[in-house]
Amino acid sequence: MRISFQFIQYNLGTTHPKLYFMENRDLIFIHTQENSHSIPASFCCSSKASFTNWLIGRLPGYNLIASPEMNAMQSLYFVKHGVKVTAGPVHKIMLGKYGPNKGGIIQQLNINGSAHLFINCHLDSKSPELRHSQAQKILSFASSIAIEPENILMSTKLHSSVFLNSSKQNIHCNKLVLFGDVNARLSCTELEAAQIIENAGLFVVKDKNQPLKMSNPVISEAQIYKTLRDFDELNNGLLQLKERNVIDFAPSYKLNRGQLFYQLRKPGWCDRIFFSDDVTTEKTKYYQVKVPGSDHLPVVLEGTLVV
Repeated sequence: MRISFQFIQYNLGTTHPKLYFMENRDLIFIHTQENSHSIPASFCCSSKASFTNWLIGRLPGYNLIASPEMNAMQSLYFVKHGVKVTAGPVHKIMLGKYGPNKGGIIQQLNINGSAHLFINCHLDSKSPELRHSQAQKILSFASSIAIEPENILMSTKLHSSVFLNSSKQNIHCNKLVLFGDVNARLSCTELEAAQIIENAGLFVVKDKNQPLKMSNPVISEAQIYKTLRDFDELNNGLLQLKERNVIDFAPSYKLNRGQLFYQLRKPGWCDRIFFSDDVTTEKTKYYQVKVPGSDHLPVVLEGTLVV
């Protein structure tokens, strides 16, 4: 069976999320970070309920089947009426001293009877080694989760008598989809990143406290992003997870036109969507949406899920 989807990853910051780009798909799944607690209040960031109600109003033809949250993170899973998806258990992991702001939410969803784990995560912003360790912790935990018996029955069509004497079986889900703020940075320095941008003629960076200004580009934006991707921390994926498309859009973090090149902090593709090999997709489109306000831009993957 083929089910169309739109997955949206967005670190809200203090921004009202103008998610008007949501499309008519069977599944619309949204993972957010920094939408409460750790940031100043705004229209929706001060209340996850306000954000949720706003989305429900935007999607009248959908059921919200799960909306797990943990501190500053929230996941929302909207399913079009008539599409067979049910929510299973949810698991949460807090990561170190950044508990209010960093962690992972793992939601089991059964899509047409096939169990999948959807992971919303927010990793450390300063240390590549710590990010790697945190990702290992989240994925190791996800790999250890035992699927509920009724969900195993749905996905494997085994006879129910197999599970009469056990509340859980040691059967694990190998279909993982992770989208979150993985805080992946460029391996070059802040100044080197700025120089790459300047040398390409894409932006003129004269003052770290001034907005980026477009110069006369001597090469295409796609070429400069390809150059920057050579320095991308996650060029080879996130541990065993891979992206379905080559990134051909601008870094989603700290490279917003008309905004400040904040403290010459390095831009990066922080907002990502990864899959395990066992998840089958078709006709995927990976892109960024230029929504002003946050120092992050939403990243979207659209396509078809084969289950």
